[in-house]
Amino acid sequence: MSDLLAAVDAVEKIIAVWNKIQDRVQEQKAAEALAADLSDFGIESSRTTLQNDVRIAQRVARDPSTREDTKKDLERQFQRVDKLLRDIEPAIEDVVKNKKLGEMLKYFSASANRKLAERVEKYWAAFRVFDQAVMTADVAARSDPWLIQPGEMKAVGMAPAPVEVGDGISLGRVSYAAPHARESTIADVVWETLHSNDAAWDENDRDMRNLAAALSGALPQWHIPKLIGYEQNRTLKTMRLVFAHPEPSRALYTLSDVYEAAPAMPSLALRTRLCYHLALAVLHADRPRVNVVHKHIRPDNLLLALPASWQGSGPPRTLAIPPDWKHKGNAGGGGGTVDLYLSGWQNSRTTSQTTTYVGESAPYRVIYQHPQRHQPSDGAVVAAKYNIGHDIYSLGACMLELLTWKALVTFDSATETHYLSPGYLEAFKRKGFDASVDASEDADLADLYTRDAGNIQATLIDMAETLVPPSAGDRLARLVCRCLTCLDPVPMYGGSRFHDGDDKNKVSQAFSAEIFSDLNTMLSALEVAA
Repeated sequence: MSDLLAAVDAVEKIIAVWNKIQDRVQEQKAAEALAADLSDFGIESSRTTLQNDVRIAQRVARDPSTREDTKKDLERQFQRVDKLLRDIEPAIEDVVKNKKLGEMLKYFSASANRKLAERVEKYWAAFRVFDQAVMTADVAARSDPWLIQPGEMKAVGMAPAPVEVGDGISLGRVSYAAPHARESTIADVVWETLHSNDAAWDENDRDMRNLAAALSGALPQWHIPKLIGYEQNRTLKTMRLVFAHPEPSRALYTLSDVYEAAPAMPSLALRTRLCYHLALAVLHADRPRVNVVHKHIRPDNLLLALPASWQGSGPPRTLAIPPDWKHKGNAGGGGGTVDLYLSGWQNSRTTSQTTTYVGESAPYRVIYQHPQRHQPSDGAVVAAKYNIGHDIYSLGACMLELLTWKALVTFDSATETHYLSPGYLEAFKRKGFDASVDASEDADLADLYTRDAGNIQATLIDMAETLVPPSAGDRLARLVCRCLTCLDPVPMYGGSRFHDGDDKNKVSQAFSAEIFSDLNTMLSALEVAA
């Protein structure tokens, strides 16, 4: 290798060229015109990326495992980028000099401008080739291909504006190099972001790396989006998991959004199929290949892939779902189907980790969590391992919603108030739990009715027993109840249980078989009926 890329101050040298160009532009009366010429070709937007690319290229070049031909290729391309960048400065001088001569020699100015534009365009083309080569070489050199280095993944567009769809979940489009790919690719992605302060940074970073390594084993057919990688930004104090968009031809909305926008309840076949998709994701995440418990399964973390034609013509993120839930024609993509994917993994943990149970208080969170997940009223801190039973309980709560097509909790943004469903309120009162609630307390009814973990569980079971049979049948009602009582010591609804001392893996496998058996039986019967 030559001394150019290998030099310790390679980054400083190339940034010095940038600074010189920028200073020269700013000090001239023609600065405004020159800046426009440069921005037309996107040169300014490549500055930070180039700086990061050089650092990554140097790291790859120093790696003993990197092939010599790869090192030589990076060096050759970097030399070309460096030369073309330096050629821009004299082209700027020509533009400035001709502009000073005035309107009489206007044709000289046009020629100089054209020359500057050509050099900028050549630089930009060489930069793109170098950028792709660096990303590809870096991914190939790393033993942890899911770790995304700074500058390796770039948002696409002149002013990228990721669309937030849920709590910490957003959609965007990026350019990146997949493992073993020869060049970068452009893809739609799902970002799941965790914010961290400096005090907890190292611990959270370790947990996120472990989580990314585990989730890299998940398969798309499990209705878990495919992990692309994990990236962090200490300046912005963010860590995020990056997943491939599971259905790029379709639009993604949270189940909460769909509940609100749906004009009518979908067919029982579709509701059962969505339950099946969620069960696939929950139960496969616990398999040895992944070994992750989600911890926060709720409608805000469940993404539905809908036909693109169902996106409304009003404000952004509006929906226009047809009453019959059928897609007309093929223009919207998606084949008229609706699929569910489990998202929101940024707060998950591997099953081997012992972590502190985090006490929740917001109704829209606590109502989906097993009583063991609720923080004790005395404020004691409980440290324990999460297990699949906690996620199965949440699966039961979400299945209760899907089968009755009634959200347990809704939010009125105008009043910033949470409201419990009429079915929950009726069941809560039917159980007599309202007698122990201090209605004079200055709190929302949703908050008062979700403070006692045992009362929440009993209320949901009552709802499953009374509301699911009319809308989905007795078999699915019993299945919901089995999920809601999977960690109870005394069997009430048949099937496997998670008892102290039991082999959790064996019990989990048995429970999974029972859940899929019931769902498959129902889906087969519904298909025959259709």
